[in-house]
Amino acid sequence: MLPSLYRELAPWYHLVDPVEGHRDEADALATALGRTASRPLETLLELGAGAGNNAFHLKRRLRCTLADLSPEMQALSRARNPECEHVLGDMRTLRLGRAFDAVLVHDAVCTCWARRSCSPPPAPRSCTRGPAAPRSSRPTCSGTASASRPRPSRETTASAPCAA
Repeated sequence: MLPSLYRELAPWYHLVDPVEGHRDEADALATALGRTASRPLETLLELGAGAGNNAFHLKRRLRCTLADLSPEMQALSRARNPECEHVLGDMRTLRLGRAFDAVLVHDAVCTCWARRSCSPPPAPRSCTRGPAAPRSSRPTCSGTASASRPRPSRETTASAPCAA
């Protein structure tokens, strides 16, 4: 279950976390993403986008797709960022079937794993790196969660688009 702040208290979220407070952070995120990219970035998938505060500043530079688990928080983001695509879903299991130039998970991971009721999702049945990755560096995984699953190298991760 999501915390009250992301459900029934969502209409007051702007008092706790105003969009203006995200300008410098969004600029820093955009700079960091740009430095690690091997080509100009056009698309961004933000997982756990919440009220869309980061996207409010990033959408001037990137075409944003915003995913969140809370319908109430997503309603705030839709009002703030009507030009962005919004997807309701759990970041742990969301599969959109397309690639993005960058994927951003801000503080939603902290929120998820801080909850006692949040358990790891089942392993995906199959996954591959986005089509821009060289065939030799495309990690694949089978239908089971395994510590021996191949992991992409740091170099591959920074240079290939992310598939979701």
